[in-house]
Amino acid sequence: MKNIRWSVLLVPMILLLVASALSLIKPEYFLESMTNLNQWLLNNFSLSFSITALCMFLICTALYISPVSKNKIGGENSEKLLSPLSYFAVVLCTTVAVGILFWGCAEPLYHLQSPPSSFGITPLSIQAETLSLSILYLHWTLTPYAIYTLPAIVFAYAYYNSGFSFSLSSLIKPIYSKIPQVGESLIDSICLFALCAGMAASLGSGLLSLKGGLERFLPAATPSYLILGGLSFFIVSSFLVSSISGLQKGIKKLSGINTLLFFIFCFWILVNYANGEWLFKTWKSISFYVSNFFNLSILKESWPQPSSWTKSWSSFYWANWMAWAPITALFLGYISRGYTLREVLRYTWIYTSLFGFFWMSIFSGSTLSLFRNDGHLLIDQLKTKGPESIAFSLFESVPGASFLIPLFILTIFISYVTAADSNITAISNLCQNSSKKEDNNATSSNTSTTFLKIVWGVLIGFIAFTMVNASGIEGIKTLSNLGGLPALALMIGVCISAIKLIFSKPEKLA
Repeated sequence: MKNIRWSVLLVPMILLLVASALSLIKPEYFLESMTNLNQWLLNNFSLSFSITALCMFLICTALYISPVSKNKIGGENSEKLLSPLSYFAVVLCTTVAVGILFWGCAEPLYHLQSPPSSFGITPLSIQAETLSLSILYLHWTLTPYAIYTLPAIVFAYAYYNSGFSFSLSSLIKPIYSKIPQVGESLIDSICLFALCAGMAASLGSGLLSLKGGLERFLPAATPSYLILGGLSFFIVSSFLVSSISGLQKGIKKLSGINTLLFFIFCFWILVNYANGEWLFKTWKSISFYVSNFFNLSILKESWPQPSSWTKSWSSFYWANWMAWAPITALFLGYISRGYTLREVLRYTWIYTSLFGFFWMSIFSGSTLSLFRNDGHLLIDQLKTKGPESIAFSLFESVPGASFLIPLFILTIFISYVTAADSNITAISNLCQNSSKKEDNNATSSNTSTTFLKIVWGVLIGFIAFTMVNASGIEGIKTLSNLGGLPALALMIGVCISAIKLIFSKPEKLA
């Protein structure tokens, strides 16, 4: 226990427990308070989130073509922890994989009904379909992966090449290296709170998705809290077992299975929905996305006061992903040893974004085709049964639904377990007093690491279960989003560190 950084461990833990208790005792007050705080955040910083996200995309582009990108993380003699295929699979499943399962089918229907007003497009029209699919590309490809990739590269450089500590303060030490220990602990605590709230929100979304699938097989009288409780216990137990087993035995194998399942679903839906109309719609949406990239990234309605659409979607996403990005960067940066900066960008930014284009074209595009074929049934279902039901309706429209639906439920389960596995690993390492030592790596299974993984895994599962039952998913989503404000400041620091890296001499990385 001497290795544990108690200040980093206890502060976010106490805050999360207080929030969970408040959601149980006064759920309406909790939801109202979190909603008001979230609205204040998005009202005042919506444009800042959008500009920072766009800058991270531009800096990734500049870094990729910079001569410094040829240098290897850890030095010329460093060895890779993972093969390229395993590396891609782990990165893909650690970042936005859970989100694409939940929102890939449902989100385009929201934009179809209520497109951003700045484009002047009629709701439910053909033009609205093109715009809605283009928005999916914005939300799930190059920009969000830039938010994850840039801090991962900066941390990998700071940790392996500059010898800085396994701390989030290392993200800004290229700018100012003399950060006091108290400052390091404060940065780590705030970001840890944001990530754990985000993980609980993600688990809440996963629970609802799994519940929506299981209710098709369970008796109608089965209580919701019983289903959610059983799922919470099973998921937490699974990702703890995987995380404790280490990188090579747990995360690597689960990510490989998860990625294979993704491509199986893509292939099956593609075979049943791909036709000339679908291809034309996809190409038209990609063209619209490329030609209107800057307009989509920073909509006119973002200032002087952001619209409700901006706050509900783009700004909300950027804030949420920035809250996740710092601690996810610790894990991604750690497993990037032995790769050049350009290779890291290729696998964590370009290849994952191409997969995002592929997935959203197939699932979102097929959902829009289903909408045109079935009239407004999907819209009605979205209102009555929630977004988690739309993917299952898509599977019911193709052959093999009785096989696909259970497999999709399994994929949702494995996706969350994989993402939680890697983040729990990073969290437990962050809560330990160590620098660049072997006991601080992602393959460690020492006593303090195992203890911390169990503590955080149980806590996140408990918070997700209690809040989903007491305040609903909206309460926990707004709670997780609040971590976006300190993360925004940290991401601005990451951008400055990355710019400094771009203009540094290549030999300084050796």
